Amino acid sequence: MRKFLNTIKHSVCIFKDEYSFSRMNNFASKTAKGDFLLFLNDDVEIISPNWIESMLKLAMQEKVGAVGAKLLFPDGTLQEAGGIVWKDGIIWNYGRNEDPNEPCYNFVRNVDYSSGSCLLVKRDLFERIGKFDTQYEPAYCEDTDLCLSIQKEGFKVLYQPLATVIHHEGKTCGTDLNSGIKSFQIKNQKIFRKKWQQFLNSRLNDSMDDVFHERNRKGGKNILYVDHYIPEYDKDAGSLLVYYMLCTLSYLEHKVTFWPDNLVKTEPYVTNLQQKGIEVIYDGNNFESFIKKHGNVFEFCITTRAHIAPKYIDLIKKHAPQCKIVYDTVDLHFVRESREAKIKHDSNMHDQALKTKETEFQIFRNSDIIIVKSMGEANLLLKEIPKSHVAIIPTFEISPDKINPFNLRNDLLFIGGFQHPPNIDSLQHLINIIFPKIREKLPESKLFVIGSNPTQKIIDMCSETKNVVFLGYVKNIDFYLQKCKLLLAPIRFGAGVKGKITQSLAYGLVVITTSIGAEGISDKNGEILIISENDDEFIEKAVLLYNDESFWTKLSLNSKKHSEENFSPEYVKNTIEKIIAILT
Repeated sequence: MRKFLNTIKHSVCIFKDEYSFSRMNNFASKTAKGDFLLFLNDDVEIISPNWIESMLKLAMQEKVGAVGAKLLFPDGTLQEAGGIVWKDGIIWNYGRNEDPNEPCYNFVRNVDYSSGSCLLVKRDLFERIGKFDTQYEPAYCEDTDLCLSIQKEGFKVLYQPLATVIHHEGKTCGTDLNSGIKSFQIKNQKIFRKKWQQFLNSRLNDSMDDVFHERNRKGGKNILYVDHYIPEYDKDAGSLLVYYMLCTLSYLEHKVTFWPDNLVKTEPYVTNLQQKGIEVIYDGNNFESFIKKHGNVFEFCITTRAHIAPKYIDLIKKHAPQCKIVYDTVDLHFVRESREAKIKHDSNMHDQALKTKETEFQIFRNSDIIIVKSMGEANLLLKEIPKSHVAIIPTFEISPDKINPFNLRNDLLFIGGFQHPPNIDSLQHLINIIFPKIREKLPESKLFVIGSNPTQKIIDMCSETKNVVFLGYVKNIDFYLQKCKLLLAPIRFGAGVKGKITQSLAYGLVVITTSIGAEGISDKNGEILIISENDDEFIEKAVLLYNDESFWTKLSLNSKKHSEENFSPEYVKNTIEKIIAILT
């Protein structure tokens, strides 16, 4: 504590009366000058960097009233990861004596209360609710009472696992329930029960009954989300879609648990999801054990990827039969594979596509609802399974307020993660066939290539081609979306809505692609993007658009407008809410 105080400007105020946690803190709050009040015990030892910044980040949200920390015992075990108030009035430290590194203790949660030994509160709200209730003096239950009062005013109390402190419990008030200040703990629990009896009656469970459900006070559904790995949202469009979906569900106040099939804790992506209020499971957990123990809690399971979904669907149906199965196709794998087989004239690939189709359609039949990205995909499924429930949730993009005009842009852009075969084929076709002819007519133009997980062959191909600049993985591609004039995407096989296309439209970056690349974009008249199946026409349109400011500007403005109308987060959020309402 002293070490922390030495790092900030502070003043000391002297409380001359007998010890009273509530009156002492109420007294000190009068002299405080900030918008937030941090209540920090003298027996607390701060051990995590940026702890106060992480608490402030949450506290500054509009409907958050207080933020609490993760408390450890001196031996490193968990003392509290937020608290639960049970129906019988018992006030309980969630996770006490457990391993603080377990996934369940490391995501932001809405909690009943958090200990006053390290609690950040909005000052105006603290004063509005009458500060700490002094009927609990000298100590105990006043912090829980304060947190419930904050929630009664319509504000949340959040637990912040990134703020970790050691709490030397009992150093201030002792540990003997029969003597000293500690003896007031039992007396004050009776006062607490009497004051909050109506609230307690609304609770579902008595103490220690269904901890998994009671630990998180979000008001939405319990949703299990299964994918092949933690979404690395800055590396490929599929991961970005999953990340957006997870964040939207959490934003809508649903309690989301994410299960990656590989169980690898990939940073910073895990921490990012946890800070969005999403529980992420990793390291050594077993799904069947997990679903046996907690399956009764989940109302929905969203799963993706045909190569992993069947085993999860089978276990969920066995151990959580009440749980609705939602299958997110991301794209139709069998369509992509069959198109690739056709391009490459490969009979083995064609046979594999048929097997994939059989697997996918078995998943569809075992699902309560199937999510696709476009009307075309929906029609294809309904044609083969007429009675299936299909919902369209498009990709979503956030358009910048301002986009660079024609005269502030130069050069050409290719985007595509190279773990995905259609992107490898598309780049090879672009560099070997299309770009050399564009370069003849636009000798000063450069082609920037962005994409994660490139092979050495791809790197060499780019470096050996004049005017091609290989950038590889770029964490934030906004600069290039605003810098370049054209996105070139000669996609010859694939399926679904392409993230590179929708992202470019959102930034007013004019797109030239194929009919496969433009799937899910409702543009038949060339008003939003240019579709070309012919290499010569593709080249001709690229050169024309690169030089024609009027034509380019028309498409740029139309593409941004189309994105805002069809791929906005608000549109997608409303669609997700409708789907959950249908399944409920």
